[in-house]
Amino acid sequence: MKPQPSITPPLLDVRQLGRRFVMPRSAMWGPANSLQALSDVSFSLQAGKSLGIVGESGSGKSTLARLVMALDQPTEGQVLFNGVDVHQASTSQLRRLRSGFQMVFQDPYGSLDPRQKVFSIVTEPIQTLARPADGRTPLRDRAGDRSELRDRAAQALSEVGLRTADLDKYPHEFSGGQRQRIAIARALITRPALIVADEPVSALDVSVQAQVLNLMMDLQDRYGLSYLLVSHDLAVVNLMCDDVLVLQSGQVVEQGPAAQIFQHAEHPYTRMLISAVPGKRDALLEQEKT
Repeated sequence: MKPQPSITPPLLDVRQLGRRFVMPRSAMWGPANSLQALSDVSFSLQAGKSLGIVGESGSGKSTLARLVMALDQPTEGQVLFNGVDVHQASTSQLRRLRSGFQMVFQDPYGSLDPRQKVFSIVTEPIQTLARPADGRTPLRDRAGDRSELRDRAAQALSEVGLRTADLDKYPHEFSGGQRQRIAIARALITRPALIVADEPVSALDVSVQAQVLNLMMDLQDRYGLSYLLVSHDLAVVNLMCDDVLVLQSGQVVEQGPAAQIFQHAEHPYTRMLISAVPGKRDALLEQEKT
């Protein structure tokens, strides 16, 4: 009998995920009501691949990203990372899992603490993971530990095209594109398998967008990263992702290979998203060449 080929389990497996928000009673809105932000969302992501989550504002993209990152609890469904349900994991187990998935946020001006130097910002994930369960006493307070942290932070900055000297600067001393590079360095420092990027270039102009996207793709090739890229811009997703999932009003209306969806979209909502950015992908490719 011919042996069956082995199937590699997905790095990320989302199963029938749903999130309902209960709206409070008020004189203005009347009786308590609920809002179904996500409904029956399922997908999987293999190691080293990229999946784009596309939709307009209010479609449920950011809610989905927060659920994947275990920053919010689902009403129903599961989020499995390396086979472990992140929402059923114990506090200590989730702490260990978090080293494997990190997040890059939308606004490079608002996501970095202006009161902290780059060293503290970039090493924050390690400091958080090293903190004991009571959250009171940092473990890495010795000189040797701090020296090791600085070396790792310097390496992370180097990987995103910044200098060791930048560790001693504050966020306001950098451009928007440089700040997003700092955010990517912060995500990289734990050597994650998965990065969830929530609109990582929407606050940047097209030329800087191309630079940041090119950096992210280079890092993926170098380290075998997987990306869950949340965006309203299907052109950006098509440039960077292997597959696309389209959300409308919290529901999946279309999903499949990026090239297929971009060229032969079936759902009217997907076609509308594509038509909203004519020539954007070509503009990004042209900027990438320069």
